[in-house]
Amino acid sequence: MKISSVVQGKSVYLCIALFAAVSVVGCNGSDGTISFSRKTVDVGRTNVGDSVSAAFRMRNRTDVAMTVTFLPECDCTVLSTDSMELAPRGFGKLEVRAAADAPGEFHKYVYVQTAGSDDFFTIEVKGYAE
Repeated sequence: MKISSVVQGKSVYLCIALFAAVSVVGCNGSDGTISFSRKTVDVGRTNVGDSVSAAFRMRNRTDVAMTVTFLPECDCTVLSTDSMELAPRGFGKLEVRAAADAPGEFHKYVYVQTAGSDDFFTIEVKGYAE
């Protein structure tokens, strides 16, 4: 067997595996009715005591208007709004500001819930404080 055939074969398998991973995981966080362009924003490095900002774009994937509610995990995380109304197939944006309160890696979570659902899912701001 030629090396080029092995490399091409591995490339095909890699492409198939990548496609399958994206299909299963998706490119967004979602509860089925709304989707986020990304569920984690990595803000990189910052200093302890500084605040970092992240923006999350979301889309209503249904044909009806809906209310989305946001709850930060702690008082060190401030949101641009506690809830918003999304038009059918409409878009929205949530701004999150979080404090890096200790050295090392940090993770700040926001719990998201759509009206009429008992389930929450999370979006995350993460980074590293020095």
